[in-house]
Amino acid sequence: MPIPKLWANEHYQAWLRTVTDCGCFHDDFQGHIFYFLDVGALNIDDLNANLLKIDLPLHFKWVKVEDLSQQQISSPLEEFVKTVDIPTHLKEKQTYDSLPLSRQNIYVFLMCKPDSTQSEFDYFYDHLPALYVGIFKRNLETWLIYNSAKDEFPSDEVMKAAKGVIIPGSPSSAHKEEPWLLKTWEWLRTFDKEYPKTKFLGVCFGEQIICHSIGGKSDHMQERKDNPKFFITKVEEVDVFPEFFDLKFMKKNVGIVPNKLRVVEAHGDEVSVLPPGFIHYGYITIT
Repeated sequence: MPIPKLWANEHYQAWLRTVTDCGCFHDDFQGHIFYFLDVGALNIDDLNANLLKIDLPLHFKWVKVEDLSQQQISSPLEEFVKTVDIPTHLKEKQTYDSLPLSRQNIYVFLMCKPDSTQSEFDYFYDHLPALYVGIFKRNLETWLIYNSAKDEFPSDEVMKAAKGVIIPGSPSSAHKEEPWLLKTWEWLRTFDKEYPKTKFLGVCFGEQIICHSIGGKSDHMQERKDNPKFFITKVEEVDVFPEFFDLKFMKKNVGIVPNKLRVVEAHGDEVSVLPPGFIHYGYITIT
């Protein structure tokens, strides 16, 4: 089934919400990601019926932990079962969840998605946090999700414990003087001032609103000023300065240094002026 058709399928939406409403944590084990869902008394028959209706080649079944070693399972999972004591592993997670916020590894995910962008099937409204959490969240981390467009912001208690703040893309323009954007700018200025040691990451719109809030400037690209319908959707190669790969987190996570990075783009705005102290590490050659 083509992905747009899948996203618009009511049975897929029902299946997705059933799964994403479950408590979930991830493990990175020998290069493989394993997902643990706290599904409770989930009706497997209903879940599988929805999968059948959307023609997804998946099937769920209940298996006791002690019986996992007897199952015909893939090699990575077999190795995981042999190496990890799953009941103890789950108990450690429960112990972590009972800790106060100040002792957890807190990450704030700040969406910027106004209700006016939602339709009956807003593909990315629910999927956006699931995408980031599904790819990047690891075991013994707590990701708290807010939406500044709905006046949701983390409390002081959360911010004092947070290790990082992630702001993803949005269909909005970061420089527009709309009430919720003005409030988000102010929150970012306060965050930058009061929590200077807390890391933050902006992706696409996230980068633009961070820069625009604390001394830089975001604006429409010139092509979009000439044509309001202009919008880039493509993969481009980015030339990166060698200093980028000398950063501590890059040395930790990148084994082989590439000559270029391939970046998926979907935007019509840009950062035209960097805030004071920000460093430019790469560029795109326009031909």
